[in-house]
Amino acid sequence: MGKHASDLDKAVFLTHLYYVHTAKAARRAGLAKSTATDIKNASADIQIQHDKEGLPPPTIQEQVEQMRRKEGSGAKPKITDDEVIELMEACTLDKKSRRKLWHIVAKEEGFFDVHRRTIERKLRARGLRRAKSTKKLGLTDIQKAQRYEIALSRKD
Repeated sequence: MGKHASDLDKAVFLTHLYYVHTAKAARRAGLAKSTATDIKNASADIQIQHDKEGLPPPTIQEQVEQMRRKEGSGAKPKITDDEVIELMEACTLDKKSRRKLWHIVAKEEGFFDVHRRTIERKLRARGLRRAKSTKKLGLTDIQKAQRYEIALSRKD
């Protein structure tokens, strides 16, 4: 399930809540316990508000409509889709740029005010993945000593 409960999930939970307790309704609706508690509290607040105003009890549909998520802040994105495509091309231009870290390539391309995680998240969303390292790692001192001992024992 996604990060937030959908309107359908909320409606299913509230329907189950009429017949069973919160934990069982949450399980049946497939919601986390904390999410179910938040929905139940919001539903109770709506019912209290209706009682204060002298209105009839709200239907499940009215409750779900009043519990909708708030709109986003409306802030413009830090990096546009065209800039992400431009950055992808720069990251895959040649062997040298493919080996560089993405945020370093972004700095070279002029994206100074975009955070490293934002760059990585946008490029991963476009399907760009890091290449698996195939270079062998250097031996540690202990491993070198073991190899030397093995080589000496073979000579004897």
